[in-house]
Amino acid sequence: MDLSSLNGFTLAAFAVLSVISLVSCGQEPTASQSLQNQTSTHAQPADPPKGEYLLAQPPQGWVQGFVTKTPTLSMVEYVPEDPGDSDWVDKVSFESFAADELPDPIEFVMDIATDQAATCDNFEHFNILTAEENGYPTSVRFMICPENSLISMAQVTLIKAIQGNERFFVITRAKRVPVAEQGERAKPISDAEMAIWSTYMRAIGVCDAELGDVHPCP
Repeated sequence: MDLSSLNGFTLAAFAVLSVISLVSCGQEPTASQSLQNQTSTHAQPADPPKGEYLLAQPPQGWVQGFVTKTPTLSMVEYVPEDPGDSDWVDKVSFESFAADELPDPIEFVMDIATDQAATCDNFEHFNILTAEENGYPTSVRFMICPENSLISMAQVTLIKAIQGNERFFVITRAKRVPVAEQGERAKPISDAEMAIWSTYMRAIGVCDAELGDVHPCP
């Protein structure tokens, strides 16, 4: 299902994502081009990547904000411009984590929807994709909320979860918007922006340079 076909939504509200996808702080950014083996914050090496890695780029011109990296968790966030002391309005995050047993992508995105619904009346969420992409179980879900009780802002969120063989990958695109006036109905984002989000998310995937017959890389 393409996001451009999702018409008639009420205005989306800000909802708090899981701690993995909405953490923000002021660490120094580094250059980032590709995400190899885990969500890396280093430029792509000259040699071809090895093993399993995420094929993803931030939107053109966006700048890196929060970044963290541990042996089991790696995450980097991008925003259109440095928000300074203000909160972000539009954000993309790439993360990956390792675990003894990686979660099911459908259950993972549904858990995030449950978390958001706890702070948002009239919360809605829609399945966009449940399938294998490049041989990996994948789930994409679109979430909207008219008003978050903690932030008093609106947010629309698109999440893609991919269960790799070595790590679990989560790509989140979220945008905060003003709460609609009482009795007013409006789309959280325009049809044109929904189409851009959909195209952007479809282009992101995981491949394995050492298992090219099963998970081919470009």
